[in-house]
Amino acid sequence: MKSQIWLFLLLTFNSLLFGSGFYAQTSTEIKSKISKATPKKKADLYLDLGLQLYYETGKADSIVKYSLKSFELSKKTKDIRTQINALKFCAGAYSLNKEYTKSIKQLEVALILSKKINHKIDIADIYNKYGYNYQLQNKPEKAITSYINAAKIFEEIKDYDELIIVYQNIGSIFSELNQLEETIYYTKKMIETLSFIKEIDSKVSTYSAIASQFKYISKSKPIYLDSILIYGQKGLPLAKKNNFQNEVSEIENSIAYYYFQKKNTNKSIEFYSKSLQNFSFINDAVKFESYIGLFKCYAEFSNWKQAGICLDSVKNLPMINDYLVLKVDYLNVKFLFEKNTNQTSQALSTFELLKNLEDSLLSIEKGSRINELEQKYNRVKNESTIRDLSRDKKINEQKSSIQTLKINQLIIGVLLLILIIGVIIYLYYQNNQKRKRKIIEVEQRLNRARMDPHFVFNVLAAVQSLQLDSNRKEEAPLFISRISKVMRLTLESTYTELTSLEDELDFLKEYLELQRLLKNNSFSYSISITDEIDTFETLIPGMILQPFLENAIEHGLTTLEKDGMINMNIETKNKELHIFISDNGKGKVSKSKTHISRATSIINDRLSLLKDTYKKNARFETSINEFGGYEVQIVLPLLHEK
Repeated sequence: MKSQIWLFLLLTFNSLLFGSGFYAQTSTEIKSKISKATPKKKADLYLDLGLQLYYETGKADSIVKYSLKSFELSKKTKDIRTQINALKFCAGAYSLNKEYTKSIKQLEVALILSKKINHKIDIADIYNKYGYNYQLQNKPEKAITSYINAAKIFEEIKDYDELIIVYQNIGSIFSELNQLEETIYYTKKMIETLSFIKEIDSKVSTYSAIASQFKYISKSKPIYLDSILIYGQKGLPLAKKNNFQNEVSEIENSIAYYYFQKKNTNKSIEFYSKSLQNFSFINDAVKFESYIGLFKCYAEFSNWKQAGICLDSVKNLPMINDYLVLKVDYLNVKFLFEKNTNQTSQALSTFELLKNLEDSLLSIEKGSRINELEQKYNRVKNESTIRDLSRDKKINEQKSSIQTLKINQLIIGVLLLILIIGVIIYLYYQNNQKRKRKIIEVEQRLNRARMDPHFVFNVLAAVQSLQLDSNRKEEAPLFISRISKVMRLTLESTYTELTSLEDELDFLKEYLELQRLLKNNSFSYSISITDEIDTFETLIPGMILQPFLENAIEHGLTTLEKDGMINMNIETKNKELHIFISDNGKGKVSKSKTHISRATSIINDRLSLLKDTYKKNARFETSINEFGGYEVQIVLPLLHEK
């Protein structure tokens, strides 16, 4: 796809082109410079030559050829930074040829070299290029992972201009994946980072991105609708002052959308019309959105003459024939127009074509649809241009300091070697710890999901036993009612990691009553809470206590046919929540430890993650009561609703 290739060209090479200043040079002039240059300078000029030949011939093979020449020469001169740049150039060329495996291999080598000299800007840049590469391959999960790796480094070195652009890219992918909560999270991260931004172009780009993201978010959560106007009005004066015409029109489209949703159609028409005043300076994606928006406004007034003019303007945009998503949007408004202007036969024909295209859209792999939607808004192209320009400026600024180091390397060689070894060990330890944390986070979600089916199997077996027992058959409706409530509460608890103590206790009481019905009222229970605990404000992990109660019932009281007792006492101590669960059974756990081991493993993982997240104590201990019975003490951090 032609525009896709151009997109990646911008993503991969734009900053390096501007940095070398070769736009004013022909390939002949660059070859002349190479013939007179020192080996070190020659390696840099090879990169310029490969790029210039690409522009003259349109063949990415020239970039591969001269990037490899540059790499080999810079290896001889021991110029690691030029080696890294050569590998990045080569990776970009392979991507232009859709040889993604080769591209990734080049980036892998570049990443190893960048880590060797601990050049964090280069490391972050390579992770970004991983992200671009995976986006082109329609692998959003891998793209997000790469962007997050880049974001961590930019945050560490406090490069907020780069960081906020990474947040934009991550947020845009999540919105196209229809993952609302993640989109909201990264939109808020953009807002939090805005105050640290120095570059005007980054600020304008971010305000436009935030307004655009709130358009998507407000469709599911109308409470965020006003945020479109708030951030649009903040970004618009900056965009106008600095003559960022495309961003001006993007923001005006967002504001127009806000007024349309607020039923202020006249104001919406005003802003959509303004966005088209920069017609010569805006891209087709912005024009498409403006015309479609105007069409909908005029349709509200049944002004089909003006609506038809907008429709004709959309039809003349060549990009609607390149992207299926845009074609469907266009046919939807075309059908509406023909239907309301009594063009029955044309409307029927359009409707049939629309349904066929919608079926085709549904049959396309999800990743491909995401890529088309990204092209529709054309955001990655514009934002990455800004990012690459600013990034390479910083890379070039640091290059002289690296060269100075190399002049003195004979003097400080031994110390430098020790330092590199120390850095590698430290980075390995840090990466290992981060990897373990990610694994625990993933396992925690899986473990919680695994706990729910275990509970479902138990209650279904209980219903079956009641139905088969003629003496207790009449209890089945009450039991099913209890099951329904418990299952609803269980489902609700899976949406958030933390829940209020009040909600958790409601669930536990329902669960205990359910077990009492199942056990023919063979046990009682009591729950006591000290007065200083506000159960509505106090937060605990959802379903953290249920396995302990289940264990007390199924194992602690298993030999008691009546007069069983379970006590739960909740108190605070040293800014911690202490929960004691005890029973009056024999005080020994059943020899069958399959369930206990599984539950213990799950709970240990969750408490470990809780302790790591909040840097507070979280544990549980078991013991046998002096007078018989089994007791568990659970210690949780004292968390409150913010």
